[in-house]
Amino acid sequence: MVTTYIAASWLREYIDDNYVTINKQNKFIINLSGNTGKFGLGLKGSVSDNLTLYVEENYLKGSKRKQSVSGLLGVRYNFQKCVKIENINIL
Repeated sequence: MVTTYIAASWLREYIDDNYVTINKQNKFIINLSGNTGKFGLGLKGSVSDNLTLYVEENYLKGSKRKQSVSGLLGVRYNFQKCVKIENINIL
């Protein structure tokens, strides 16, 4: 079975006074405060009950940052056997 999906998220950074010091003398101010949106598309397919393959593509864009399209390819293996439980009454 093959499933497609889309994902969207919103990130908000409030800290605007971050900095990095290199060699105890060079100070670089890093201000990534503001809003950023992340959008993605994905595809996953089950090879067996325990094995799933997936591919995902993401794009990040914000007021102070931008990331080009990035890809992700993965394998997921579930070591536990899936068990269906039916007709359970919880008091």
